[in-house]
Amino acid sequence: MAKGKVLLDGRPISDYDVRHLRRHIGVVAQDNILFSASILENIVYGMGQGHLPEASMEDVKEACDMANVSEFLETFPNGVHTFVGEKGVKLSGGQKQRLAIA
Repeated sequence: MAKGKVLLDGRPISDYDVRHLRRHIGVVAQDNILFSASILENIVYGMGQGHLPEASMEDVKEACDMANVSEFLETFPNGVHTFVGEKGVKLSGGQKQRLAIA
């Protein structure tokens, strides 16, 4: 049987509290699904907020910056209010993936 170690920041992963790790790890599926709504609505929904009053525009901007959505967002005339189409058909694969990360 092969032996080895799994390290996280140079420390054995067994040194970490599992609950802490799970709170700080996210998964984005290769095949993501977006809602037939605006970029803004998709991001707010993904934040788990459900509606904008709980997520500030500053929160949305920060999510866009961290996921490199801001790079292509500036090319859309309606910015975050751009409608992405059913399942995000109006976006490229890379744009959809970055939006899903945001």
